[in-house]
Amino acid sequence: MAYPFISLAAAYALERLPRGEWRRIAPVVFVGSAALASVRFYFSEDFWPPQSRSVSGEGVTQLVESVPYPLRGTAVVAPGLGYFFAVRERTDRGRVAPLDVRNWWPDGQNESWYLFTAHWQPLEAFYRSILGERRVRSFGGPFSVYVERGDWSWLREYGWRYEAQCAQPEWQESGQVPVLFHIGQTFPGRWCSGRLVHRWTAQWMGDRSSLRLKWEHGEALVALSRGTVLANERKQIDFEVQRGEVISISLVLPKPTAAIVFLFRRLPSGEMAPEWTAVRPHEWAEPVACTLAPD
Repeated sequence: MAYPFISLAAAYALERLPRGEWRRIAPVVFVGSAALASVRFYFSEDFWPPQSRSVSGEGVTQLVESVPYPLRGTAVVAPGLGYFFAVRERTDRGRVAPLDVRNWWPDGQNESWYLFTAHWQPLEAFYRSILGERRVRSFGGPFSVYVERGDWSWLREYGWRYEAQCAQPEWQESGQVPVLFHIGQTFPGRWCSGRLVHRWTAQWMGDRSSLRLKWEHGEALVALSRGTVLANERKQIDFEVQRGEVISISLVLPKPTAAIVFLFRRLPSGEMAPEWTAVRPHEWAEPVACTLAPD
């Protein structure tokens, strides 16, 4: 609201200058200085802090432009990317959808593009290991995954069983996700105004490994089939897992907020998402201790 008054105040100040040559020169100097300062600021690092460069910038522009126009199949976009497709609403209506549990793996009926911002970069190697180099394109942080029409049902052989349970309004759904890497995505068309529990369950098919769970909101719990239960409020849990062991990870959000949670393998070279074949969906035999309690 202040911007119109700034321009009016500047015009009023220039109006008070004596008539003649000065009145013609002063506006040119004023507008030129303001334009130069604005352009320099717009292209400076101060205007584009690091946290904003992951959702905009050259990489995101190239990512969006890599999708054919008009769109022939479907585009599944990570949170924050839907805005960039608003200009294509007339030609691509109904073909662009936010990433959720139901569309995370392709249905095979249409060719699909999966588009991810730099926040999802830890999954780029994960997708390359499953689908091959030619289907994954990198754009300096953001990346895309192309999947042609066909039978992709075999992709569901591995992954995590995922459940969400809401207290208000009361509902519960279950599905499958390829990896425990969530930045707000859940079941489509669902909302929760009360306490919400997210739960991921799988059997570990890899070698003995050291894992690390990270999250940003709420309280997390890790339960293992050998009886180990680890609860922590420090937003990080490190634990060991053995081949054949069942893992159940729960995240309780007492207030309506997005689930931001990641599971990594701890390696000498750093953290990475576990391989696709490392986990297989599994039912938890007993109720997990981290469950809905009355408010």
